[in-house]
Amino acid sequence: MGDQQVLAMIKRAIDTSDTAIQPEDLENLISMVTPLDTPLFRMLQRIPVTATLHEWVESTLTATLSSSVYADGSVPSANTETHTRKNNKVMCVGRVAKASNLLRAVKTIGEFTDAFALEVQEKMQDLIRCIEYWILNGDIANTSPQEMDGLLNVVATTTVANGSVVISEAKLQELIKKCYEAGGVPDTIVATPAVALAIANFSSGRIRYNYDDGSAMEDGPVPGIKLKKYQNPFGPAMVIVPERSSFFASGNVLVLCSKEIALGSVLSPVIQMFDLANTTDSFSRLLRAYITLVVRNETHHGLLTGVNDE
Repeated sequence: MGDQQVLAMIKRAIDTSDTAIQPEDLENLISMVTPLDTPLFRMLQRIPVTATLHEWVESTLTATLSSSVYADGSVPSANTETHTRKNNKVMCVGRVAKASNLLRAVKTIGEFTDAFALEVQEKMQDLIRCIEYWILNGDIANTSPQEMDGLLNVVATTTVANGSVVISEAKLQELIKKCYEAGGVPDTIVATPAVALAIANFSSGRIRYNYDDGSAMEDGPVPGIKLKKYQNPFGPAMVIVPERSSFFASGNVLVLCSKEIALGSVLSPVIQMFDLANTTDSFSRLLRAYITLVVRNETHHGLLTGVNDE
């Protein structure tokens, strides 16, 4: 057997059997294990903010409707409306993207050739997740560093206790009724996935999976999940928003008037980037947002407590 034949046999053996020295079999794609869905960040309207304490005024009309009648030739009794100044603090939220110059010089796994570019993209996604968390869980009582109030604190004015059991449709409707009586027209239910599933199993005909006009099913607040609506006896069908447990504590269900809630931001766009001074052989960039939550007419929204997720 000649040398060329021996070399050919060796090559065939390497190509077909010795996987230890084969090139690495790696897809040119980086998959995210951590959930990235941020439905409230996506759905809330944006408003500009110009001070560290953002304020707005709410008015309350007189509750004595019968006093509007008066005798001919006179005038009705004077009545004074109530004006209340509400506020929420602006908080700083941020992440730092950092990569050494060595990592920037070598090829990064996946479609990125620059490790720093990959870091910036991932930190941007992470920061949006952080904003989603604070929209729900902020606590204005925490002052160092300063926090805004989140929905679970603000909306606690109107509450119904579910009784530490699987969600009761009667209790959910009681809360919706309270919000309606207070002047709201609730259109959104925020719940954990387990509770959203329980709502989907309510009485037949209560749940719809398309828009009110009967058009084809489309994505809801979470990409890839069809729009699910609960039939509200006091107004429009309510969109059900499933929030993962990393954002939303179990045991709670929020009933919201989404048009009365906004994400206030000092910056436009909400997230901006700023290169940091580097004292080591690396490159760093701060991704930051200055945000607050505006919840107008807090009694128009409600919180159902004691909901068993099991």
